[in-house]
Amino acid sequence: MNNNDIIRPTAYVDLPGDRKDAVKRALRTELHAKPARQRRWTMPVALGIAGVSLAATGAGVYVKLADTTDRSLVRCYSEQSRDFGDGFPGTSVALSDNNQADPAAQCALVWRDGILRPGESKPQQPDPGRFEGQIPTLQTCVLHNGIAAVFPGDANVCQLLSLPVYTPGHL
Repeated sequence: MNNNDIIRPTAYVDLPGDRKDAVKRALRTELHAKPARQRRWTMPVALGIAGVSLAATGAGVYVKLADTTDRSLVRCYSEQSRDFGDGFPGTSVALSDNNQADPAAQCALVWRDGILRPGESKPQQPDPGRFEGQIPTLQTCVLHNGIAAVFPGDANVCQLLSLPVYTPGHL
């Protein structure tokens, strides 16, 4: 690279008067001009996020109601569990033939007779009356196979287990 390849800006360029004024006006205009409007996505994105959040919250609060489709038995759980298979913690009880039996009442009898006991995941030998005072608050949900399932716990237990709340005749 030699000295001829280096570009040296001139310190001052003398422009004719009208050209000089035109350049000054152009620079002032550019300096005070508003920037070009850029497409703003913040409002649509914020509305979209708010909509999704609202839908998710609504889905979390929504409580599904269902009736049983299999009224031959009820599953009485000894604890809150997501084990809905054959080895679930608890026992199954046959319902009466008239299909009018309350699943929670049937499971309360199992608790009262000592078949289900606090802290025990498997059914025990009956000991009628001995555990009557230890019957927990029971809530009835509906399993995905249409069988009523009764769990110990408060009114939120079905929602916590992602199961519909049992409502007789709400098919």
